[in-house]
Amino acid sequence: MKFREQLNKVQELNISICDLEIANECDCIFEFDCTEEEFEQLCEFAKTVYLKAEIMTANAVAKMINELIVYSGGYSIEQVLSMDIWQAIEKASYYL
Repeated sequence: MKFREQLNKVQELNISICDLEIANECDCIFEFDCTEEEFEQLCEFAKTVYLKAEIMTANAVAKMINELIVYSGGYSIEQVLSMDIWQAIEKASYYL
């Protein structure tokens, strides 16, 4: 499928490219198990961080979440979801 065809299909199905990008990055980067509900919540959190920041990538946000849960002190999913957005933006900026 060509790029224009893909774009037309996404628009036809009313799919948010931003949501798709966030979900794809999270799906590719997360190295931990989570339920479908937790995945949705983490993606929503990642999207908020991504959109609130002036300069940010979906990849950096997903890496930050993964780092907090898997490597840095073993944050729980609930702890990540309750983080202050500005603190999350600061932490995600290390992955730019």
